[in-house]
Amino acid sequence: MRLEKNWFYHFCIALSIAGMGYILIAGVSDAQGNQEYPYAMKGLLILIFFLTWAGVNFLALLSARLTITAKLKKYHNYLLAMEVIYVILILLLAFAVRLFVIQNLPMEPASDYKTYYEIAKMLKEGVLQEKGEGYCNYIGMFPHILGYCYILKTIFVVFGTSIWNGQIANVLFSVGTVYLIYRIARRLGGRMAGLAALTASAFWPSQVLYVNMLAAEYSFSFFLYLCVLLFLHLVMDYDGATKHGIRGVLLHIVLGCLIAVTAAIRPMAVILLIAILIFLIPLKSKLPEIPLNSISVWVRFLARGIFEGNAHGAGLYGGIQCS
Repeated sequence: MRLEKNWFYHFCIALSIAGMGYILIAGVSDAQGNQEYPYAMKGLLILIFFLTWAGVNFLALLSARLTITAKLKKYHNYLLAMEVIYVILILLLAFAVRLFVIQNLPMEPASDYKTYYEIAKMLKEGVLQEKGEGYCNYIGMFPHILGYCYILKTIFVVFGTSIWNGQIANVLFSVGTVYLIYRIARRLGGRMAGLAALTASAFWPSQVLYVNMLAAEYSFSFFLYLCVLLFLHLVMDYDGATKHGIRGVLLHIVLGCLIAVTAAIRPMAVILLIAILIFLIPLKSKLPEIPLNSISVWVRFLARGIFEGNAHGAGLYGGIQCS
C-alpha cells in the first residue's frame, strides 16, 4: 500500500503542526502573565512560529523546483550513513538529558506514584492481599493500574527494589519512544520528517522533565507507538497480493496482543483499536457493483452533458488562445 498524500493528508499535517505550535506557545507564554503586556510574548512566538513554518515550506518548494532530491540520489549510501550517525547521536543525547534529570532532580514517590511503587513492592514480596487491603480495594475500582505495577514488579525482581531502577526504566521507555516516533515519521513523511520528529521528541519538555517520577505514561507511550508502527508496517507492506500471508496473520495477532498490553497500562489504548477498525473496515469492504440499467436515464444524460460540456469548453478555450 502506498501512502496517498491528498488534501486530507495535508489537512491533518497542518492541524498537528498548529496543535504543537499552540502547545509550545501557550506553555512558554504563561510565564509572562505578570508583565505589563502579557500578550506581547505570545504574539512574538506566534510570529516566529509562522515565519519558521513559512521558511520550511519555502525551502521544501525550492528543493522540489531545483530537483535537489533527485540530484542527491547518487549519494544515497553517504546520506544514509549520516542519518544513522545523527540518529545515534540524538538518542545518546536524549538518554544523557534524561539521566541528568533523574540524577539532579530527586523525587520521593507521592500520590499515585507512591501507589505504583508500593503495589509493585508488595507484588514482588507476595504480600499484597495480606498487607495491602486498601490497595486491593483501589485496584478493584481501577484495575488498569496493575499493568504498570507488574512492569515495576518485574524490574524490581530483576534489578532490586529501588526507585532508581524504576526511573532508569522510564528513561529507557522514553528513549525507545523517541526512536519509534522517528520510525513512524520516516515511514510516513520520509527522511527529513523522521529526523525532525526525532529531534523534537528527544527534547520535548514533557518527555524529559517528568522522567524522574514513577509514572505509567512512559511505558504506555512506548507500547502505544510500537502498536502504531506495527500497524503501519502491516497496512503498507501487506496487501492482497503479498507472498507472506502467514507472516501477516501472525503480525496481526502480535498487534492485538500489544494493544491488550497497552490497554492494561492505560485504558485509552482502546481508542487506537477503534481507530484501526474505522480504518480497516472501509478499506477491506467492497462496494456493490451497480448495473448500468439500474442508473437513472437522467443521471446518465447529466454525466454525458457534463463531460461533453467540459470537452466543448476546453476546445473553445483552445480556440480562443490560438486566435
